[in-house]
Amino acid sequence: MANFVWTFPDAEDLVCSYLNPLCPNNVRPEMDNSAGLPFVLIRCIAAGNDGVTDYASVQVDFFHNNRSSANDLAQHGHSLMVDIKSAPISVNGRLVSIDRFQVIQRPIWMPYDDENLKRFVGRYQLDTRICVL
Repeated sequence: MANFVWTFPDAEDLVCSYLNPLCPNNVRPEMDNSAGLPFVLIRCIAAGNDGVTDYASVQVDFFHNNRSSANDLAQHGHSLMVDIKSAPISVNGRLVSIDRFQVIQRPIWMPYDDENLKRFVGRYQLDTRICVL
């Protein structure tokens, strides 16, 4: 009998990988002072699983230097997210399939502590199955 390690795909890694073409190398789960603009911040804000399916709520923050550009980036990112179920996504070299996708909040403008950064925030629910390693 083979020994398997059951693990769920990391929701942040999944969305970072998927949205990377939007801002190459500037889509990350952490934001530091060296990040240029545009920038997309991916954070898992809630998660759970039932042993078979992982349920992750992901917040996507779209940053730019003015509100119009941030909105354009957010709308492009949102249209990509709506199509996430149809795209093959690789996370850590493994293909991931999304069982269910739901828009919790379409991108809306939200103020940010740094007045030089303009931000739109979207929230999405991703349900994925376990991967065998």
